[in-house]
Amino acid sequence: MLYILILSYSTYIFWKDTFQNQADFIKISYKTLLICSLILIVWIALSGMGGLGLQTGDYLKHNALCYDLITNTHPPEYIIDGKTYHLVHYLGYYLTPAFVGKFLGWSAFNYANILWTSLGILLSIFWFIRIVDKLNWFILLIFILFGGLRLAGALYQFGLEGTVDTLYNAMYGTVSLFSLNSTHYSFAFIYHNTTDLIYWSPQHTLGAWIGAGLLLHDWLHRKNISMAPIYLSLIAFWSPWSFIGLFPFALVAIFQLKDWQRWFSLPAILSGLVILVLITLFLLGVTDNNLIHHFIFNNASISGSDNATIFKSYLFFVCFEVLIYTLPILILMYIQKNIYFKLTLLLTIVLVLVPLYRYGQWNDWCAKVGVPAQFMMVIMVTKMILQKTKLSYYLIIVFMLSAIVPLTSIVNSFRHARHFKLFNFPAESKLVSLPQTADNCNCWPKEQFIASDETLFFKYFSK
Repeated sequence: MLYILILSYSTYIFWKDTFQNQADFIKISYKTLLICSLILIVWIALSGMGGLGLQTGDYLKHNALCYDLITNTHPPEYIIDGKTYHLVHYLGYYLTPAFVGKFLGWSAFNYANILWTSLGILLSIFWFIRIVDKLNWFILLIFILFGGLRLAGALYQFGLEGTVDTLYNAMYGTVSLFSLNSTHYSFAFIYHNTTDLIYWSPQHTLGAWIGAGLLLHDWLHRKNISMAPIYLSLIAFWSPWSFIGLFPFALVAIFQLKDWQRWFSLPAILSGLVILVLITLFLLGVTDNNLIHHFIFNNASISGSDNATIFKSYLFFVCFEVLIYTLPILILMYIQKNIYFKLTLLLTIVLVLVPLYRYGQWNDWCAKVGVPAQFMMVIMVTKMILQKTKLSYYLIIVFMLSAIVPLTSIVNSFRHARHFKLFNFPAESKLVSLPQTADNCNCWPKEQFIASDETLFFKYFSK
C-alpha cells in the first residue's frame, strides 16, 4: 500500500510538471501518416508478439514468465526441493498485459500485449521525431533498420563466402543473427540493431527508448530535468541495464544545467529514491551467484583468448558499431559548433566504454546498457542526414549497408509467418512454469529468475 501511494504521488507530480506547458507540434501530412502507419503495422506484426511472425528464442522465457504471472499467485511462488522461491525479474514490461490476462485468460493477455507493446513503440518513435523534428517514410526506415555495420563484423568473422552463406541461412532460421553481432567470438560484443532489439527483447528496449526520449526532451528542450528521478527509477523496474545506461547522461545534464532549480526537486528525488530502493531490494534477491561477470581483459574471458586478441576484436567492434557513425559526425559538429556536439561525444564515450565489461551468459551488460546511447545515436545520425551535406551521403551509404542484417531478421520472420494468420499464439497447453522452462531448454539458469522466501524483500516488504 505504501508503494502504491508513493507511486501515485510520483505520477501526479510528474504529470503536473510535464504537461503544464503546451508542447510544440510537428506537422505531418495524411499521406506521410498513412505510409508510416503501414510500415509500422508490418514491422510490428512480424515481431512475433502478435502470433504472426517468428517468435525468437527468448519468447520461451517471455511466454513462461507471463504464464506464471497470469496463473500463479502474486508474487509467483515456486516450491523447489522443498523450499519456497518467488519470481524475480524485470517485470515492468509484462505487468500490464499480465494484469489483463489474470482476469480474462491467456488469449486476452496476448491481445493486450500487442496493444501495450505497440503503444510503447509509438511513444518511442514520438520522442525520436520530437527531437529529430521531422517525419517521413525514410526517416522512419532509418529508425527501424538502424544499427552498426555488422556486415563488416561478419566479413571479419566468416570471410566473404561465409558471410553470404550465413546471411542466406539466417533468412531460413538455421543460424542466429546474434553471430553477426560479434566481431570474432560469439556473444563477446553485442549491440543489436533496432529491429533485433524489438524482436528479441522489447522488455528492455522500450524502457530504454522512452527514458532516453524523456531525458533528452527535459535536458535539451525544457532545460529542466527535475522530474528525472521519478521516471528513471521506474525504468529500473523495466530494465536495470537501461537505468545504468541512462545514468551518465542524467549526471552530465545536472552539471550542464547549473541552476539547481532546473535539476533539483525534493519530492521527485525522495519519491524516486524510495522506488529505486524497493526495486533494488527486489532484484538483488536472485540466487544465482555463478553468472559471468568480469572485465574483458581477462585471459579466460573469451574462450581463453589472450588479451591482444581480445583488444583487436574490441577495437574492430567499436570502430564498426560506433565510430564509423560518430567520428565523422563529431568532426563536422565541432567545425559547425553544433549544439549537439557534447551529447554526441558523450554517447560515443559511453558506447566505447560499455563493451569493456561482460555480465551474463549472453552478455546482457553490453547488449542492454548501451541501448539508450544507441537510441541517441540514431537521432544524431538522422539529424545529420537531414542537413544534406556531403557527410549525409556517407551516412546514408553506411546506413544502407548496416540495414542488411535487420532486413534479414524481417525476411526470416516473414518466411516463418504462421500461415499468415494473425493472433496465432502459442497454445496455453504447451506452457510450463519459468523455472521448468529454464531447465528444459538449458538456455538460462533458473537461479537468475528466482529468490528465496527468506530474502530481505520477500521477508519484510512483500507480505
